[in-house]
Amino acid sequence: MTSFDGLLFTLISIGGVLIVISFFAIRSNKKQSIKNVQSASEQEESTYDEVRNKILELNEYGEYLKSELDGKHKELLFLYQMLNEKDKELREKNQHAQSTVTEHVPGQAAEHVTKQVTDMNQENVEQEDFEQDEIEQYRDMQYNKKIIELSISGYSNQEIARQLNIGTGQVELVLNLFK
Repeated sequence: MTSFDGLLFTLISIGGVLIVISFFAIRSNKKQSIKNVQSASEQEESTYDEVRNKILELNEYGEYLKSELDGKHKELLFLYQMLNEKDKELREKNQHAQSTVTEHVPGQAAEHVTKQVTDMNQENVEQEDFEQDEIEQYRDMQYNKKIIELSISGYSNQEIARQLNIGTGQVELVLNLFK
């Protein structure tokens, strides 16, 4: 064997070792790439889950708002109906009183009595308004008491509003006023 053959054998051996090392390097790079793809896929999936949960929460909140608005709308229609009935009742009382006065009292006295009846009707309306205001104030005080009790018990503003069927703004206002 000559020195050239030894050098050639050494170079071939080094080349073979480099080829084997490159196969291992390529193999480890593939494994690392697969791990990177898997972690990216897991992150993407967790992001999708998070977005999906947020969308579901928004949907629930939208349904809650819709039910709140429906409730307030029904309450408002009920109040309008009550007002119309009360107005109709007062008009009927007023017409009945005026017709009674004009039948029994002749001339200028009828006008004077009609004015007195109208004044009495006005006083009745004012008294009914005053009584209605007292009822509303009492109801508001009861709501305020319930709101504070529920807040002390550890309920959140949204839970209190949902339980009492009122708006969260009203709950926050009451809690801020009584703190």
